[in-house]
Amino acid sequence: MMSMIGSVRREPFVGPRVLDADDHDLFYGRGGECKELRSMLRSHRIVVLHGRAGCGKSSLLRAGLCPELGSDTDVLATGRVSGRSAYPQAALPDHNPLTLALLRSWSPEDPPSSLAQMSLTEFLRERAHASERPSRAPMIVAVVDQLEEIFSGPAQPQFRDDFFADIASAVRTVPRLRVILAVRTDALRSLEQYQHVIDVPRCDMGIGGLRRGAAIEAVQGPMKRAGVWLADDLAAELVDDLSDPIGTARGPGEETGEIEPAQLQAACRHLYRALQPQVVITSDFVDVHGLADKALAEFCADVLAETAIRHELSLAALTRWVQIAFVSADGTRAFVPEAHPATAGMPNSIVRGLLAGHLLTAVDSSGRRYALASDRLLPAIAMIGRRTLPDDGAEIDAAEYLRLAVAVLADGELKLAQRHAWHALRATDRGNLRLQADSRSLLGNIAFERGQFELAEQQYLLAAQLSELRQDHAAVGRLLGAIGRIHAKQGRYNAALEDLQAAVTRLPGEITLQTELAKVLWHVGQPQAASAVFGSVLTVEPDYAEALAGRGQVRAEHGNAASALDDLQALRRLRPSMGDQPEVRSAYALALARSGRPESAMQEANAAMASAPDNGLIYLRAAMVASATGAPERATALLRKAEAATGPALSSEQRNEARRLMDSVSEPKD
Repeated sequence: MMSMIGSVRREPFVGPRVLDADDHDLFYGRGGECKELRSMLRSHRIVVLHGRAGCGKSSLLRAGLCPELGSDTDVLATGRVSGRSAYPQAALPDHNPLTLALLRSWSPEDPPSSLAQMSLTEFLRERAHASERPSRAPMIVAVVDQLEEIFSGPAQPQFRDDFFADIASAVRTVPRLRVILAVRTDALRSLEQYQHVIDVPRCDMGIGGLRRGAAIEAVQGPMKRAGVWLADDLAAELVDDLSDPIGTARGPGEETGEIEPAQLQAACRHLYRALQPQVVITSDFVDVHGLADKALAEFCADVLAETAIRHELSLAALTRWVQIAFVSADGTRAFVPEAHPATAGMPNSIVRGLLAGHLLTAVDSSGRRYALASDRLLPAIAMIGRRTLPDDGAEIDAAEYLRLAVAVLADGELKLAQRHAWHALRATDRGNLRLQADSRSLLGNIAFERGQFELAEQQYLLAAQLSELRQDHAAVGRLLGAIGRIHAKQGRYNAALEDLQAAVTRLPGEITLQTELAKVLWHVGQPQAASAVFGSVLTVEPDYAEALAGRGQVRAEHGNAASALDDLQALRRLRPSMGDQPEVRSAYALALARSGRPESAMQEANAAMASAPDNGLIYLRAAMVASATGAPERATALLRKAEAATGPALSSEQRNEARRLMDSVSEPKD
């Protein structure tokens, strides 16, 4: 065999990471799958791409399909439904975290505050409008990768329902939209439970590992681009060595003779590095089997080390657990049934980490079971057991600790995220104010998610002080806005007013902060000022749903019923789900009552109370409706419920309004 090593700037094999669009020239072996996917997109609105963990779904989409779609296609960045950051979460209006995570991955240049109140349908409509051409609007392809995260993550069921309903709405209302949902095969049953919500015909495509011919192409193609020519027999020998032997135990849906792409990448990278110093190499130079064993042992060790660091485990203990749990007494793969909250004695978050690293795979027949990704990893796992493991106390820097904190927070691991964030803070150089501020902000996010508002406020304030030292006025504004929203949630409206005014001073163009300021002005008894701020927001952004909802409620309460109906009916057309929120619906009921439509008003008021049975403001507005429609006894009963409510309770200004109304309905009529 002859090797001709050219002068190249990058290695032809990327190792364990996913191949991306920039790696399109290194992506080989999936031409047939790319062609089939393109054909499906032409005839189906939703395509579900499924396969076991590590079979190469993400690389197929990012490096294979998306770069090959024609110029008449608008391809969004590959999206995920999980993702967190140090951005102060308390500064954002209430939102669906699944939707926001996906929108942030589709549009990373937009600030989270501008995406938080946007639905997938709205975003994709705007995208379609912006990409229209006089002759023909391009097809829009939106990819949601690793969709199984929506089922294993911490999201509430209602968020999942709303997410899938939003996907269906987008497909129905954006004519040239095509959506690809990439999901592990073992999560297909979970996806099927939401088919009634999606309610759009779809096409499914399953993929496995690389077959022999495709795997040989995936070895030779990148090598050739790097100036390395491998003889066919050597490439075939490597592929055959990585292929599971005939007759080994298979999980449901697994086929004999497939090669795991992650393992092929590991072995080929090892081979390429071994060849580089050479000019001419004979076949005797390469011990393919030994090279593959060593490469796969390093691959397994790296995955175990990263998982151990991420979860603060002993690497030796984690390695022993894998060997005991997933290697049977006769040396074959063991298929371990999933249990909750731990599988074979180890938390499922760790099992998910090993799945993500492609050390394990999952199969789902009568129930989900886990196993080593292939039989070819058995000698690699045994080899790790015989070698000296790296130190458990491997040092990592502050930035890596912060990255780990963000990653485990996305998995819902709040305690672990908190520990990593504190490690990041302690490891940060005193002069690195940015990293200190980000660590503090993330600690604030964790506390906020736990409902520990005072602790969240403390961390956000420390982050704001660090950002002030950096003269990062935008960051200070966001953090003060977060503190202001926390104070508002606690009913401390005067403190919230001060915080939000300071935030708006630093970020005068941030309409989400202006909207929060308007809400607080309303709560402290300044309805005219609140309406003016809502109006200024709507002058800049006429369809901003939060501002429409806020101004509509202010107008409904303060006698401008016709204008309130204009705002709230516009909101219902623009954002039906927000129009159906209990507080907004109660304001709509009040506007109807004051417009002389008593029956419709009572229906809306009853629906609002049924949705939020302990909300003081909703009972107060229902009492206003009863009073306006000539039902004083009902108004009195509802006012008593309003004063007793705690979820949330009436503010001081609202209590004053309740007393005034009680006096009014209690006065004897002539």
